[in-house]
Amino acid sequence: MKNFRRVLLLLIFCSTSTIAQELNTESEFLKQKRPTVFNSIKEFSENKWKDDYSMVLHEVNKQSKGFVDILKFMDEDESNDRILQNAISKWSDGSNIPIDQNPTIDWGMVSYEVRKQQQSRAALTTSKVNKKGSYQLDEKGFQELKNLEKDGYSSGAAVIKVSQPEFFNAIRNFAINKHQNPELIIEEVNLQIDAFTKVADLAKRYSMRGTKVFNEALENNSNGGTTDNFTSNSTIDWVAIYKEMKNTLEPPRPILKERKQ
Repeated sequence: MKNFRRVLLLLIFCSTSTIAQELNTESEFLKQKRPTVFNSIKEFSENKWKDDYSMVLHEVNKQSKGFVDILKFMDEDESNDRILQNAISKWSDGSNIPIDQNPTIDWGMVSYEVRKQQQSRAALTTSKVNKKGSYQLDEKGFQELKNLEKDGYSSGAAVIKVSQPEFFNAIRNFAINKHQNPELIIEEVNLQIDAFTKVADLAKRYSMRGTKVFNEALENNSNGGTTDNFTSNSTIDWVAIYKEMKNTLEPPRPILKERKQ
């Protein structure tokens, strides 16, 4: 039995030897300069991997790199604040703990999310279309983008407002018809535009079938909505369209019941 345990421990050691066995540069930096952040990351990693110490260390390094990437990201542009807030809200439990002490924030995913949003904003922002079909913002456009984000609009909604004002107004009119409270109107606009991007992704991923399902969902969740007028039709419910497409293209798997012994 003792020999078996020794062999088992040796196998475990060999299987984990490829994982980093020391803190990376970012982790060492946080441990020395931002110990509160480091301790919250350590707690997050321990909650995730329990007593699997090799994976805890690996997670600490990954999370620390994500946090340091965020520091660099925030130095680039003040308008990134809104993107960061949305990402933290998405990848944490939403508690009111200060972010440098919150052990529920997944900094690895926050870093990925903010970079993805930043790249999407850069790709979509517009005041003019160049020869390659890409949009470029002038100084006035950037300022409008910042003001919209300060008002509470998501980065995606702000980009649509600047680049596709007719489409934004159609979605905003839908929200106004649904709500009277200004804050709820903004929240609804954000939800609708987020759903629209998800609809576009589903249609693209499922090609011809996705397009067919989209057309059916568009007809079911609007008053006369078509692919020709969707940018101006204020009756289209993009949240409902996304839910219908998601359930059709990616239906939830049935939960298998355990057989009784």
